[in-house]
Amino acid sequence: MKRAKAIDHLLLSLCGLFSLAIYWGAFVGPYNLYSLSPQGIAPDLGMITGYSRLACWRYVGALAALFGLYGAGIHFVSRLQGRGPLWIVGVCGLAAALLLIWVYPYAASDVFLYIVRGRVLGIYGQNSLLVPPSAFPIEPYLPFPSEWADIPSPYAPLWEWTAAGLARLGDGSLLRSLLAFKGLGLVSYIGCMGVLAALLRLREPKQMAKGLLLFAWNPLVLLETHAMAHNDLYMAFFVLLALWLWERKGYVWALVSLVLGGLVKYVPFMLLPPALALLWPRLGWRAWLRTASSAMLVSAILIALTLGPLWPGRAGLGVIGQMQRIHHSVAAWTILLLGKLASWNLAFDLGLWLMRASFLAAYMLILLHSLRRGDPPAHTYLRLLYVWLCLGATGFGYWYISWLIALIPFVKPSSRIQVIAFSFCGLSSVAIYTFLGLSSQQIHLFAVPFVFGFPFLATWLYNRGQRRQDLAQTRIHSHA
Repeated sequence: MKRAKAIDHLLLSLCGLFSLAIYWGAFVGPYNLYSLSPQGIAPDLGMITGYSRLACWRYVGALAALFGLYGAGIHFVSRLQGRGPLWIVGVCGLAAALLLIWVYPYAASDVFLYIVRGRVLGIYGQNSLLVPPSAFPIEPYLPFPSEWADIPSPYAPLWEWTAAGLARLGDGSLLRSLLAFKGLGLVSYIGCMGVLAALLRLREPKQMAKGLLLFAWNPLVLLETHAMAHNDLYMAFFVLLALWLWERKGYVWALVSLVLGGLVKYVPFMLLPPALALLWPRLGWRAWLRTASSAMLVSAILIALTLGPLWPGRAGLGVIGQMQRIHHSVAAWTILLLGKLASWNLAFDLGLWLMRASFLAAYMLILLHSLRRGDPPAHTYLRLLYVWLCLGATGFGYWYISWLIALIPFVKPSSRIQVIAFSFCGLSSVAIYTFLGLSSQQIHLFAVPFVFGFPFLATWLYNRGQRRQDLAQTRIHSHA
């Protein structure tokens, strides 16, 4: 038994070490931050690599190997308990994060826009929810053309204040600015791991190492947070903190934590109605009313402090304009299909309202289902966020999938398989958009069914395999 555990420890360590080698060879080496940032090259994998087939296969092969090692790590850590696997998971995850900080953002311009928008408030003292970055000098911080430079920030106020502070830290250097925002990603990643560990200690202490690995070793989480420097884990941290506070029966602060997440990116606000609904049967109406009132009071103060100085008026909220942008989503795919049957204006309006109605119906069904079954908040939140990405988000970024990955330690295996497959398809879509040489319409018609459809197929195959396995075991027991 001891020898078997030692072998599992060794194999888990090798999975982590081989993953680190791939991150170094396939990402840090070819897309080195220190080498590429002075060149001001556009964050486009095709432009950086000259659209070479070698780069395409290197990217796809690296993803396949990383997800294979991730899956093997899940298998080996499932057979281990104690502090040993926790140390392996934590050290390898942190080492991967520190490596990937030195990757130039090769497939996303978002961090450059974070910088120039942060400078609007942090350097020039103007309202970044009203004033676009192009109103001020943006070179060398946005050293390539971008239509987004003419658009004020679509983010929530807590993010604007955070970005302003980071922009001041990085003032004077693109490299230093990139490192400042990547530093926030590292802090958010460590914070998420800490809250996850605390949650797992309360709910599933024997599965702590596995739960941490599911999040901390996921290639999408690592690449999109540390290489691309997306801000999604900053938001996800507050959602996880809300779950931990819920488990500790700190319901007022759990609701406030969701509000803080919504003040980074607005999405967590849609988790407040189910949180309040799930609280009702736990507390009774009087305690519920006190809890909701207290949370509303604290939240109103936080909103006033963060949004008050930046309030642009309802018409000036960038998120409203953002909701009209259609790209890389099921909504975009639906509108393209409808456009073959009707005029583009009719297809756009019909497709948009069809997706909104579908999301609203799915939202209500999930909420009613969760109330009837008394599901834990993590299950409900994951379902709602997944449905939002599939039906509600008209503009989809594959890095949004990291919201779901933060929650998979708490859900059933089939849901984990679905989210992991979703993360693989999301990262793989970069190769589709970059190297296939298709038109925008062709890319949408091909890539969207792959990104959104394959995870459902993977889940169906997993469930089918489980049913066959259960049937085989039943037959064995019946013969015995």
